[in-house]
Amino acid sequence: MYSTLYCLSHACQPSVLLFSPSRRKVTHESAVYPNFTANLLNSSFLTFAGSLISSGVILPLFVSNLSDSKVLVGLIMTISFAGVSVPQLFATPIIARFPQIKKLLVPSVLIAERLPLLLLGLAIFLLVPLNPPLALVVFFILLTWNTVGAGFNAVGMQELYARIIPLEKRGRLTGIAGVVGIGLAVIGAIVNRTVLERFAFPNGYALLFLGAGVCSLIAWFWLTRVHEPWLAAPPRAQGYAAFLKKIPSVLRADANYSRFIISMCVLYLGGMSGNFLAVAAKERWGLPESVIVTFPIAMYLGQAVGNLVCGWIADRIGYKVLQIIANAANVALLLVAILTSSPMLFYLVFALKGLSIAADILGNMITFEFSSLEMRPTYIGIYNTITGAVFIFSPLFAGVLAERLGYAGLFGITAAITVLGIVMLQFFVRDPRTLTRSH
Repeated sequence: MYSTLYCLSHACQPSVLLFSPSRRKVTHESAVYPNFTANLLNSSFLTFAGSLISSGVILPLFVSNLSDSKVLVGLIMTISFAGVSVPQLFATPIIARFPQIKKLLVPSVLIAERLPLLLLGLAIFLLVPLNPPLALVVFFILLTWNTVGAGFNAVGMQELYARIIPLEKRGRLTGIAGVVGIGLAVIGAIVNRTVLERFAFPNGYALLFLGAGVCSLIAWFWLTRVHEPWLAAPPRAQGYAAFLKKIPSVLRADANYSRFIISMCVLYLGGMSGNFLAVAAKERWGLPESVIVTFPIAMYLGQAVGNLVCGWIADRIGYKVLQIIANAANVALLLVAILTSSPMLFYLVFALKGLSIAADILGNMITFEFSSLEMRPTYIGIYNTITGAVFIFSPLFAGVLAERLGYAGLFGITAAITVLGIVMLQFFVRDPRTLTRSH
């Protein structure tokens, strides 16, 4: 249960020049400071909210308290990724019409993403003691509501970020803002342990969801304070039919982009076991949930270090290498999870997961570089939709594998798939930044 935490929510430096609402060429430098503050606070509160309901720890543990089904644990990941990705295909033509997209995003983010979090907390309080199966159904309905809403808004959030932050600044600014947010996320993981120690199931989880809902509303308030640049030349509107017809021609015309999408689909297939790490630790060693929820502390620390290091790499080398780093870390954490004989090494597993997340988030900005400004929303929408579609069935398949082969078998298979994806990305895809420079 997460929104696009990294798209709009990054800080602007004072040196960034923005287009003004009056369509003059640039604004005065002082106009940048409100964006810096709003983006940073939006990012921080949204990251803190996400830490309270971690999709890789809190959500699987909550479901495991209501059901023994590993397929239902996989369903969390299916809904999360498919719900976020598939709607982007339909949102892209809408986003492309707006010279300013904040007017669309502000009400949409409130209703489609933030409201379900508050309702989830209330539903857990009321329904779990009375009717656990109904509570599980309502949980998945509200999870779907939240993620589909996030998917509809995702292209707009990314496009807004791309309009505000110039290419040569994105890596460092994303890394700096990420460190601030992750500092709060570490506090969130400590809050998780305290709450789950003091409050029995389900009240502890209900409090975490309510807290996440309140924090996400605060983040939304700062979203409303973003000063969006006005495009000097508003995008030409296009209908759904025209957009859908454009997809095959884009993929045929840009073979390098097509190979990139195929490689990333393989890599994301290799990531289908990510939601099973916490549950695997719980079942293997019988750890209390108040201990398991501290694993994300290592993840956030790994993500903080990754943000700084990967931001530096992105600005100097490019984003392709970050995807290789992200997935190499994923292979390493899966091998540690298979081979370790100590639950304490799961802190290393989650630290590597944090590094992988940081590199993947920054590495995904490679999609900004494959196309011109006019085609950028289309390229973002195509990439996010196709790769996200991998998660419609793959996490459910991961649940079946876990039930039949155990977690070690699942982790071994997904590690092998990830290695294949790394080879494909390295040898069959050219970095678009390199191609641009060569021309």
